[in-house]
Amino acid sequence: MSRDVRPWQDAASARARARELAPKIHAARRLVIAHHEAGHLIVAARLGVMIDQVSVEVARRFSAGAVIVNHNGQPPPQIALATILAAGGEAERRFTGAEPRGIEADEAQLARMSPRTVRSGRVRARTMVERLWPYIDELAKILADPDNAFMSGESAIFVALWAVHGVDEARARVTRPGHPDFGC
Repeated sequence: MSRDVRPWQDAASARARARELAPKIHAARRLVIAHHEAGHLIVAARLGVMIDQVSVEVARRFSAGAVIVNHNGQPPPQIALATILAAGGEAERRFTGAEPRGIEADEAQLARMSPRTVRSGRVRARTMVERLWPYIDELAKILADPDNAFMSGESAIFVALWAVHGVDEARARVTRPGHPDFGC
């Protein structure tokens, strides 16, 4: 059977197809990372742990996200920290339906905690991510936009509340900094 396409034409069309798909793949990676980081942030906020900032960065060869916790002089209790660390992976799992990837830094911190604390934190994270999913999902959609890939924790919490409830209700639910009312 003869082929009507030369090998170099196959390679050229594959490169063209890759260029065409690259923005879609990039956007999909951003959305996964945004869900992971939103999971950390929303669960932390629900536990009363203030977050300074959240960011999502996806480049050609690497992807990164970060949630920076404001310790106010003392770290959160170990069970809260374990829950927050596990929440990123749980949110990613809930969004993708697959095992989370790129959670090595979270797992390294969890490995320094007692196995009982980690188990309890994972169970709490799973439950909290499920309850808080509307906030996590809406915040992730906003963080996935490259123009919104970096924001303060306070702004991110307000944006999540606003996306779910509207601006007036969001204002009413953020009466005390660090203690948003997610209603659950």
